[in-house]
Amino acid sequence: MLEVLKQKVIAKFGKEIRNATDCKDLAEDIYVYTREVVSYNTLRRFFGLVDVRTPRMSTLDILSKYVGEPDFNHILSLSFEQDEWTTQMAICDQIYSSQSIDTRALFNSIDRLNSKVAVLSNVLRELLLIGKIDDFLLLLKLTFQSNTFLDYEHKLYIGNTVGLVIKQMNISLDALSKCSVNSFFQEFILSIYVDYSSLNGWYGRALHLANGHNKSFSPSFAVFSNCVTQWTNWLNGESLDGDYISQMKFDASYHPILNSRICAIKLFVEPNNVAPILQGYSQFLSTNGMDHQFDAYYEVFLGSVFLDNHFIFKWLGDVRLKLIPSSIYHAQHQQVAFLSSLFEALLEKDKQLIEQTLISIRTQLFRNSYKDFMLALLRVYTSTPNDSLTDFGYSRFSEWVIGKNRLYLEL
Repeated sequence: MLEVLKQKVIAKFGKEIRNATDCKDLAEDIYVYTREVVSYNTLRRFFGLVDVRTPRMSTLDILSKYVGEPDFNHILSLSFEQDEWTTQMAICDQIYSSQSIDTRALFNSIDRLNSKVAVLSNVLRELLLIGKIDDFLLLLKLTFQSNTFLDYEHKLYIGNTVGLVIKQMNISLDALSKCSVNSFFQEFILSIYVDYSSLNGWYGRALHLANGHNKSFSPSFAVFSNCVTQWTNWLNGESLDGDYISQMKFDASYHPILNSRICAIKLFVEPNNVAPILQGYSQFLSTNGMDHQFDAYYEVFLGSVFLDNHFIFKWLGDVRLKLIPSSIYHAQHQQVAFLSSLFEALLEKDKQLIEQTLISIRTQLFRNSYKDFMLALLRVYTSTPNDSLTDFGYSRFSEWVIGKNRLYLEL
C-alpha cells in the first residue's frame, strides 16, 4: 500500500519525485496543505532516493492527509493485505459451491476484514457472474445500510468495479430488470458507473427499465435519470425536453456531480443563454461552499467540448485556476479539464496550444465509466479512420467528432 500512497502523493504534487529539490518542494507543499512537517530527508527515503526505510505511521498519516484521506488506515481499507487473500478465496469458494448462501453471515465475515471494500467488491462481482442476483442485491443492501461504507470514495470503488463487470458480461434481461428496479442498485451502481459508451446498450436499457418502475426512485435518482436521458437524446440527435430542463433546480442535497450535470444539460438546451446559466450556477456553488470542488464542474467541462462557446471556456478558465486535485479521483477529473482545454484551443485554431495541452493528458487516468467516451473525443486529434467513430451509435456525436477531426487536420 505504500506504492499506492506514493502515486497519490505524486498526483497531488503534480510531478514525479526525482531528486532532493523535488523533495524539498514537496515538503513545503505538504506543510501548506496540512500544517504538519515532514522532512525532505524522510521524503527522500520514502521515494527511494536514498536508503529506504519503513516510514513511521505518523508520517504515513500526514502524507495521507496531504492527498485528501483521513489517515493511512483509510487507504488500507481500500486495499488487500496478504493474510486476507486466503479469507477471500474461502468466501468465493463458499458462494460457488453452495446453492443457498447465508448473505448476512457472509457480509459480517467481510465486514471484519481490514481490506473489506476490496473483498466486498470482488464478492459482489462474483455473485453477478454466477447469476446469484438475489444474493448480490441483498449484499449490496447490507453494504450501504452499514455505517462502514458511507465514505464516498468507498462508494466510487464499489460502484465502478461492479459497473465494469456488468459492462463486460452478457447479463440477461431478467437479471438486468431485477437489478434496475432496485433502489440500492440505482443509487450505488447506476448513479456512480455512468457508462456513456453504453447509453444505447446495457446502461441505456437499465435506465429505461428503472424509469418504467419509478416508484422506487429517490428524488435525486429521478433527476439523475432524466439528466442522463437528456444527454442520450442529445447524442442521438433527438430533441430535448426544454420545458422540463428549464424547471430543473440546483440542490445542495444532490451530489456535486449531479448539479454539474444539471448545469451542462441547461447549457445544451439554451446555448444562447449561457451567461445567466453559468452566473446562476456560480452563485449557487458559492452560497453552498461548493465552488472549490472538482466534482461541481465535472460535466460542465465535458459539455463544454460540444458547445464551442467563448464565454463558457473563459468561465472554465477562471475555474481551473482554483481547482487543485487532492486525490487520484480528482486527478481523473483534471483530465476532463485538460480535454476541455484542447477543444478551446481548437476553437481558437491554435495548433501549437493543442500540441502543448495534449502532453498533459494521461488517458489511463480517465474513469472507466467515461473512458471510451473520452478516447473517442481524443480521436479528433488523431488520424483514426472516421468509420471507427460510429461504434458509439450516436448520430450527432459521430458527425460532430468527424467534423472536428477534419477541422483539426486543416489547421
